[in-house]
Amino acid sequence: MKKIGLRNIKTALAVVISVVILRIFSSETYFFAPIAAIMTMQNTVYSSFRTGLNRMIGTTIGAVIAIIAVELSVNVMVNSILIFVGIILVIYLCNVLNFKQSVGIACIVFLMIILYADNIAPVEYGISRLLETFMGIIIALGVNFVVSPNESQKKMYEHYDKLKEQIDEIFKNIILNGDNPKLFTLRDDISEFKAIFSSYQFEHMDDNEYEEELDLINNRIKLLREANVHLKLLYDMRANCCLSTANYAKLKESDYEINLRKSAVLPIDDHENIVFNFHVDKMINLIKKL
Repeated sequence: MKKIGLRNIKTALAVVISVVILRIFSSETYFFAPIAAIMTMQNTVYSSFRTGLNRMIGTTIGAVIAIIAVELSVNVMVNSILIFVGIILVIYLCNVLNFKQSVGIACIVFLMIILYADNIAPVEYGISRLLETFMGIIIALGVNFVVSPNESQKKMYEHYDKLKEQIDEIFKNIILNGDNPKLFTLRDDISEFKAIFSSYQFEHMDDNEYEEELDLINNRIKLLREANVHLKLLYDMRANCCLSTANYAKLKESDYEINLRKSAVLPIDDHENIVFNFHVDKMINLIKKL
């Protein structure tokens, strides 16, 4: 049975806190803050912050257009036309301003205001709903920051360990003249790790306690990218090249449990495969550093 994820729990907690606060202040509706909390919650604080900022801008776009539409609405027919035009305008502005992820909540806020502000001052109603949405976003950010803030650290190191294993496996297969499709996804996998690290870095960039760790991971990312370059070059040269005795000895010292073909070992004085063995030597050293 699949376990309940931490994001699931954090989302539920943010929703409950939103509803409780709204009840304490006797809000007219309990909808806006919880839905904003649900749409803002992400796996990391950084991701939630970025999503929350987009949601705030989207919410503002939807609210402003809705308030204008309510002021112009004089009857049901006009109201229906304004809803049609308003939705188009909300989606268009979110796309043009590059807030595509905010389209959903912007449309929700627009509809809730234009549909339920008939008998209430539209500006006051719109601002109230806008503030409630902001509250839900802030609560989601707060919950994500307080509850298991090291989740991104765990995810980052798990991804890094997988990358090390992947690089090691690719290197072994190239030496054995074997094809490995994982080589062609390595660059994207490294980019994904960089994105995960960026989230973690954002969360701790002002904390001196993490400065050494952040510098270390930055250096590891450089090594990963360097390894990717060497592996691609080795892959291109693998067909007609083989190991020097020096590199063969280094691999044996590194406890590589691979049965190299006898023909894969060159005489010490053979210099035909210098470039190939240069990259092999670089990879051996890189793997040790990783």
